[in-house]
Amino acid sequence: MSAELLGKFGEGIVLREYALRQARREAALRRIHRNFPPENSPKQVAFHADTSRWRSLRGCNQAGKTKAGAREAAYRMLGVHPNYPVRKPPVHGRVVTYSFKQSRVVQRALFDMVPLEEINPVCLPACDESQLPEMIRVGGFKKNTLILRNGSTCEVYTAWQGTLAHSGDTLDFVWCDEPPKESHYSELVARLTTREGFLWLTYTPVGRPVEWLKKQVDDKKITDHLIRLTVQDCPFYSQALIDGICAAYLPAEYEQRVNGAWDGVTTGRVFGAFNDKKHVFDTPPDFDYLLFFGGDHGEKIRAQVIYLLGVVAVADGFELYVLGEYVSPGNTKPEDDAKGARALLEAYGWDLWEVRYMRGDVNSAGKLGDGYSINALLERAFAALVNPDRPLRNNPPFRVMSPDKSKGSIVAGCKKINFGFAEDRIFVHASCTALLKTLRHWTGLNDDLKHAADALRYIAVDFLNTRLDGADEAVIFR
Repeated sequence: MSAELLGKFGEGIVLREYALRQARREAALRRIHRNFPPENSPKQVAFHADTSRWRSLRGCNQAGKTKAGAREAAYRMLGVHPNYPVRKPPVHGRVVTYSFKQSRVVQRALFDMVPLEEINPVCLPACDESQLPEMIRVGGFKKNTLILRNGSTCEVYTAWQGTLAHSGDTLDFVWCDEPPKESHYSELVARLTTREGFLWLTYTPVGRPVEWLKKQVDDKKITDHLIRLTVQDCPFYSQALIDGICAAYLPAEYEQRVNGAWDGVTTGRVFGAFNDKKHVFDTPPDFDYLLFFGGDHGEKIRAQVIYLLGVVAVADGFELYVLGEYVSPGNTKPEDDAKGARALLEAYGWDLWEVRYMRGDVNSAGKLGDGYSINALLERAFAALVNPDRPLRNNPPFRVMSPDKSKGSIVAGCKKINFGFAEDRIFVHASCTALLKTLRHWTGLNDDLKHAADALRYIAVDFLNTRLDGADEAVIFR
């Protein structure tokens, strides 16, 4: 209490005004907490007490994460917070949801959290007060924006509205209910710069890649609060109920939906038979491998992918071991990519002469190759590596050949690979992060995940559904 205020108004008036403000603050907090008190979850209490500008509440399903996100928004829109001072209203925020359906869930959570008497009627649908909860659940606020009497606003967007929809505005807070795309996240952060705003995320990392978000957490750029499906973290559930919930989850999603684990798989992925526990290894088995390369020559930066494949003949066919991965670090030349492929061999003490052949995409090298294909330039680059004294001599250690690109080859090849995983014939080294991301998440779209799938498919199909008889062996090991 400053001496200036005391001198101007007198101690009694200042104390009375202070008491009234505190009473209004406590009344607002009681109304926010009336239905969903944060004390029901110790992890939610810690999340709200965190003063970090970027933070996440990650964890199991049905742990109240969306309610916690809505509660944090209500604190800031009303200008009251149980843990620390917040900006005086009006403030302006945005919620980003993953789908239209989830946007309605979020708007209902905001409606339930903010006292009705604080909401400006202009944003409410025309109906009786008793019908408002259901109307908000079905149709949301007018223009999907919650407006308070104090002037604070919170608009609800969906991720598919695109990056441009998230640009241009200056915001005090952003709440992401489920992880956004990395490009959207960067744009949202930019909206907070001017007013030094806050951003929080609430999510279960299921159904989409979140490696970029995990890196942000690992680099301490986002403070992470994890809720697991346990009686300790979710005291509003009994152990018997938790056991029943856990029993209903598929094995592929169990760790994410119960323990909030980062790694998981995307629903509807192409390689559904791939299983992290069965098909990923840290130390390669000590076999006498037949060595091959498979590569995809994408046109974008970091789109050149090469895999070192070790093939082992077994009684009824072959087992395939993806022993190493090279992903171009930037806009590389064939000479750089050839060196990257050689490094995969050198890690095991092998050299380029031990590779049988490589299958690479049929892309033209454009101006870079003066009429040559990238395969031809790669072959020259490998030749230069093994003939450093005579770099122009065309004596490559192995041939770089085109893959099967006939009609239907993509679908057929992906089916063969998936069946190979189902039969436990394909195994992947843990260092092959781009391939593992594709196996977990690729849904068949022509996106950045496709490069790794193509590079593996081009070479792997030579050895899948093939039997060891004289004719096959003569064709494959030429």
